[in-house]
Amino acid sequence: MICIIIIVLVVIVSVFCYCPDSIKTLSVVPNCPENVTEWTKAASKKNCSSRTQNCTEPSNFMYHCLINTFLDKMIEVCAPTAFITDFCCEFNTRGAVIQRNYRADCRNFPIKPCDKPYFSYEVYKHPECYALIKNPSERGTTEMSTHITSTISGNEDGFLDFSDILPIILALISVTTFILAVRLLLWKKRAKQNRKESSSSSDLVFILKIYFTHINGYEDNSKFVVPRDNNYFPWRSR
Repeated sequence: MICIIIIVLVVIVSVFCYCPDSIKTLSVVPNCPENVTEWTKAASKKNCSSRTQNCTEPSNFMYHCLINTFLDKMIEVCAPTAFITDFCCEFNTRGAVIQRNYRADCRNFPIKPCDKPYFSYEVYKHPECYALIKNPSERGTTEMSTHITSTISGNEDGFLDFSDILPIILALISVTTFILAVRLLLWKKRAKQNRKESSSSSDLVFILKIYFTHINGYEDNSKFVVPRDNNYFPWRSR
């Protein structure tokens, strides 16, 4: 049962992350915005909110200018916003999704490090991410130290990075577990109440059997049927 739930959750998360409509908006550009003024101008020109897509709400289908998986191009694209930590974000063309690029650790950038989580469209706040493409020599130890990690995760080949959606999967599993636990508790409570009512009914029938056996002089109460005539119930008012 748990395995089935996990498989379903993985499929659901994959569907939510995958946005093929973003591919239609993709274009390679020589430069990306490096401040809010440039970003606003480029976003207005791209006009992502007016694009036809079925991935997310129009307000969340936002303009992005990102590095690619291989750190050799800058890409303008309209895509659902992602929450990024520790690394520059990329647009993964095979997964049609925005995710972290493990070859671009931005936590130790000398000028504007990404020491706090940020939204993917705000990558212009960390322009040194773009410098990795403009000046490949600036990758330095960042690329070397994360090369093994990125190869294992599949980023070298442009595959979807599973670790980016893992927190979502875990959250969905937690919610599902909570719902199942609540349903189980309600079921147990209902079953206990039913047993209590059944026990009360059995006690009442037993008492009535003794009572009617006494007033009618029955020796064998196995054939006893509770009468419906009010005359048999002296405590009832007529």
